[in-house]
Amino acid sequence: MNSLSHESTPKFTVSFPAPSGHQLAEAADSDTTVYLWYIGSHGLKHEAISFYQPHISTLWSRGATIKLYDLTAWSVFSGIGKLDHQSRHVAAINLFAIERIQAIASSDFIHWLKKPPNPEYMQKTLLVREEIYKLSADIPEAGLKMGQVFGDEFPLLAPLQKLDVARCYSALQYLEGIYLVETALKTQPKRICFHLVNHERNYYPAPFAKDLTHLIQTIHDVSIEFWSTSYGEAAHHRPYNRGKALKGSLTPNDLLTQPNQKPRSTDDDGKH
Repeated sequence: MNSLSHESTPKFTVSFPAPSGHQLAEAADSDTTVYLWYIGSHGLKHEAISFYQPHISTLWSRGATIKLYDLTAWSVFSGIGKLDHQSRHVAAINLFAIERIQAIASSDFIHWLKKPPNPEYMQKTLLVREEIYKLSADIPEAGLKMGQVFGDEFPLLAPLQKLDVARCYSALQYLEGIYLVETALKTQPKRICFHLVNHERNYYPAPFAKDLTHLIQTIHDVSIEFWSTSYGEAAHHRPYNRGKALKGSLTPNDLLTQPNQKPRSTDDDGKH
């Protein structure tokens, strides 16, 4: 990558498409990796299963790679759980061995925070930006300091140790986005899409592409897209944190409307 000219250096571009996530899913293809927040910090909700099934089915039929994200480790910010906890459904989903569908745990993001790429840039440039803390400004304090959650194993977060975890919530989500992009690039997709609901994409303000360029290398141009789908009656509603949790076992039919169906080629209808 160092031998490339400035003009030919691969770039990250970030966009916030206007159509709903379900419409955008129709435009996905085999070069697309899509993240969905699937398992909430307090379990896999029936609401999430029913809400996301048609979205997952559409994406899968278009040939996209789907990453179902488990937020269990985030429960530690409510004073419960542990940083290394993950949902039992992560292993279950991966045991289904459905091609291009994978569950990944937020506990892996927590582990990544111990040794992130270019920690000096992160600490001195990224983590001092006011805009990445903005969405946490009005969240009621949790009464739990960052230093109580993240100890000496997380030198990156040392400057934040005295802050309430609620004040750092949006900043940590921003860092999580960087981690997820880096993780997706292991398979070199040309598009990495975050399938979010309501105002969640506001957690990723303008410097995101610049920060990615400083922190991650890519061998080709990559488009990062933050999709938004309306959900619930209020902006703070989330399908993965609403209603009752699944007590039984998830099945392949809960993910896909027709799990044995072969993906249709994106060339079949001439759209791509």
